[in-house]
This record gives sequence, C-alpha cells and structure tokens, in this order.
Amino acid sequence: MAESEGIDRGKRWEEATKVQCLTFFSLGWTEDKIEQLLGVPTRTQRRIREVARQRGWTKEGQVVLGKHVAMGKSSGRPQDVESLKNQRVVDIVTQNRAGREKSTDVIAYEAGLSKSTAHRLLSTAGFS
Repeated sequence: MAESEGIDRGKRWEEATKVQCLTFFSLGWTEDKIEQLLGVPTRTQRRIREVARQRGWTKEGQVVLGKHVAMGKSSGRPQDVESLKNQRVVDIVTQNRAGREKSTDVIAYEAGLSKSTAHRLLSTAGFS
C-alpha cells in the first residue's frame, strides 16, 4: 500500500490490492475475511466496489480490468517548475565561468523563478 503525499487524507491502496478485494468479493468471501487477509477496512472495500461499479465492473464473474481500479486523479499543488526551467537554471550555471560565479539571486532572476526555487533546483542538481 502506498500512502498519499502532501496532506494526509488516509491511505491510497495499490491497484493490485484493489483487484484482490474485488476478486475475493466476487468469489463470495466476506468483508471481514478480506480485511483479515489484506488489511483493507470494510468501508474501504465498499468504496472500492462502488467506484469499480461506476466504471463498469459487475460482480458476476467479470474480469477486473485496470480501468475498474485505476487511481483517480489526485488534487494537489501543481509543479511551478517545468523541466525547461529546470534545465534553464543548469544551463545558466554551466555555460561559462561567469555563470558559475553568479549568485542565486541573479540566476533566479534570469530564469524567471523565485530565489528559493532556484536554490532548491541548484541543490538538487548538485551545485552547492
């Protein structure tokens, strides 16, 4: 099971675990037995079945498809820095000696980023 990132809104169950829940349920297993085996609470099992039914799954021996258990689009703060801007920061530093001597403030200004974002990008790229 993979936990969500950012604000903790409970757990995000892996698709394989959701498939197992649906399969065991379609075989006639009880919710308690499924919870005991997989650790998925009964309320979560009901929600997994509800979403799968909305996506076209039926209990009558149907194969569970990826679309029945796929993760929904999660909300969250979008990334401000695209890979082009990320590359731009690295290019500014590595293009010549003058680039290596520029302060984080100047690099941030030239790349159109905040100072803290430029500093984070430089740190993750291995520049101190």
